[in-house]
Amino acid sequence: MFNSLHGWSRRALITVPAVMTVLAVTAGAALASTPGIDVARYQHNPSIDWSQVRNAGVRFAFIKATEGAGYVNPYLAADWAGTRQARIYRGAYHFARPSTDSGDAATEARYFVAHAGTMHGAGVLPPVLDLEVTGGLGVSALRAWVSRWLHTVENLTGRAPIIYVSPHFWKTAMGDSTAFHHYPLWIAHYAVSTPTVPGGWPTWTFWQGTSSGRVPGINGNTDLDAFNGSLTRLKVLANVIPGSTPAPTPTALSLTARRPAVRAGAHGRLTGALTRADSDAGLSGRAVRLWVRPARTHTWRLARKAITASGGRFRFVVTPRRSSYYRVRFAGTQHLLRAVSPRVRITTR
Repeated sequence: MFNSLHGWSRRALITVPAVMTVLAVTAGAALASTPGIDVARYQHNPSIDWSQVRNAGVRFAFIKATEGAGYVNPYLAADWAGTRQARIYRGAYHFARPSTDSGDAATEARYFVAHAGTMHGAGVLPPVLDLEVTGGLGVSALRAWVSRWLHTVENLTGRAPIIYVSPHFWKTAMGDSTAFHHYPLWIAHYAVSTPTVPGGWPTWTFWQGTSSGRVPGINGNTDLDAFNGSLTRLKVLANVIPGSTPAPTPTALSLTARRPAVRAGAHGRLTGALTRADSDAGLSGRAVRLWVRPARTHTWRLARKAITASGGRFRFVVTPRRSSYYRVRFAGTQHLLRAVSPRVRITTR
């Protein structure tokens, strides 16, 4: 990936002792299974011949689309058209520039989708968040920023984004969080036979094994990648095989009253978590809504909403004036089924 507005990275400035050919990388034969590349402005020296790239065996390419909320790759449209014409599956990535502005993540997400599109066409891979810098944010703040970006893009596109990150960055800057492993992982790990998989992910989906590869059709170095699966599985992910969209994931909601009985008008606390029903993995950054029904009535009313934190956890503080029932609802998304928590009663005395 490339961490400047001009497409250069610190890695690109390192002298490579030997010129590598496509797929001949230190990461080993795994990169030859279903090979791909990722490109930005830097690879246009002066241009990319996508037909030669395809003939060299490359089957997919991720193209830099945006960075922050003010840069668009000037070659995005040309590379998108070129990969499509060459029958290379294509995806777009956004280089994140986190900041302390509370609305920054959503702003960057909308900026990315405005320029990269909703990525629904045949041959199009899911959107990607390229996470390499913290912007000065601490672990908890960066986790919240990442969660909001992912959630916003998923709502705008209907597709679960891919997270691109190195093992070191995830373990240090993200505190090795396990709250995101329901998103596909694109791991950047060089000079190893098997990449380290952080954050509770069961495995990697894409692997960037070098930034010093050489591919016919591109003058200079480029990143070489692999897809962890067959070409058929890649076609599924790229919307090529009709009817191949995975079924939505079932979810579950828990809800507990810290004290089941309180004085009328006193504070009561309700806690719970939104998780995947198939793995108990927490779903952060999701909107959940608290509903209340006073005892001996039949009408539920919406009380308030919250955004789930790390591990899918949420908390509500209530002040019941009479005994009441509470439950929490999750409306669901295209990829996550809706859920309703068990009913909890708080009795007043």
